[in-house]
Amino acid sequence: MARCGITTTAVGGHEFRPVPGIRCGIDLIIRAPHDAHIDASVGSGKLEIENMDAGGELDSSSGAIGVRNVSASCSLHSVSGATSLAQVFGSVDAATVSSDLDLDTINGDKLVASASKGGSPVAGCGRATSS
Repeated sequence: MARCGITTTAVGGHEFRPVPGIRCGIDLIIRAPHDAHIDASVGSGKLEIENMDAGGELDSSSGAIGVRNVSASCSLHSVSGATSLAQVFGSVDAATVSSDLDLDTINGDKLVASASKGGSPVAGCGRATSS
């Protein structure tokens, strides 16, 4: 199995001049084979996967998570970033502590979803069951 790891930071070592975080940002788009399983985490940016066939595990501290048109199990965990799933054809385990969790067209054997302080509107769930 091929693995790819990418780490970014705005604070360099002693040979680099620190860049104020307010002036720094990165938009990173990774194109992967449709059958790749995605395992990704982000501190405060947006994390999205779409049109994938092997699902993934996505974690965020304060960034939004979006999943669209995925054909396998997904596990998503966010502390304060909004989380949305649409057109997921596999089991889902999604949790957020203090933001919204939006679910639309989830069709899998198992659906576990929790939002401690946000809302959880659910639309178009097929065979999914709540636990």
